[in-house]
Formats: sequence, structure tokens, C-alpha cells
Amino acid sequence: MVVFARDFISGQSELLDAARACSAHVASKLADGSRISLSFEGFRGASSSFFNAFWLDLIDAVGIAGLGGLETQTGSRVLADVIERSRVAAVARSRTRSTDPGRRSAAPSAPASVR
Repeated sequence: MVVFARDFISGQSELLDAARACSAHVASKLADGSRISLSFEGFRGASSSFFNAFWLDLIDAVGIAGLGGLETQTGSRVLADVIERSRVAAVARSRTRSTDPGRRSAAPSAPASVR
């Protein structure tokens, strides 16, 4: 199943709200067992804040292991690098938080595919 990130951005929505809406949609599909290809084709105007919020919310929803059913398509090496850096930082943050008392433990790493 292909999900287009651009569908979550409109002139009326805040960037972080769009990231959270996108991650919630992707999380619901991953939870159903779907394999998701998240396309950033035609995606314009997002900063690393969008990707940071997206990954943090997605990991909170499905865990690190749940990312295995997701791949991203960018068409741009620069954008792929930004997305990957945000994913790596979110995974690291999740693992750090999981060692805090009262936090759920993180599952083993399952890297998402970025093209």
C-alpha cells in the first residue's frame, strides 16, 4: 500500500499536526499488518521537525520492531538522508526513554527501508 505524505499537508494545517496525522495513519495500517510504502514524491516545504515528529509518534505507536513493515520513497538522496537521520535519532531516543523506570521496553531494531 502506498501512502503519500503530501496528502497530510495543506495550507491550513500546522506542520507538526500534519506529521502526527501522517504517523497516525501509517501506524494504523502497520497495526493491521499492512506493508506501507510512504512516498515523499511531490513533498515540499517540510523541515526536519516534520520528520522528527513523524518518527517519534510512529515509534510510540508501533514500537521499533513495528517499523519493519515500512519503507520510504523519496526520489532525492538529500531528502532520504534527512529522513534517515531523523529515524535514527528517534530510534535512539526511544531506546534511551525505554531504559527509564516506568517506560515500556524497546523492541530490537528493525530498520525501515529508505530509498
